[in-house]
Amino acid sequence: MKKPASGLAALFMDCRAAAEAQSKLLDGKLSAWTRIGLRIHILMCRWCWRYGRQIRKLHDHALKHPEIWHESEGPGLSEEARDRMRKRLREKK
Repeated sequence: MKKPASGLAALFMDCRAAAEAQSKLLDGKLSAWTRIGLRIHILMCRWCWRYGRQIRKLHDHALKHPEIWHESEGPGLSEEARDRMRKRLREKK
């Protein structure tokens, strides 16, 4: 993975770097230069602006409704299904 740009180089980012910066922004982990560069990029690129709006909505929704996102406790696999999987994995070795 590339080292993040710093100083004036952070002002000029491509869409991939802007997407990564938007994710880090939600966690509050952006330098001042990168934040400024992201704002400049978003002013020029409507696709990154849309992406930022979408991930902010998802982030806000996840924070407002944590019970929905953490309900991964379901019935799970039956013991029979687990045994079949173990058997197939052993056969592949």
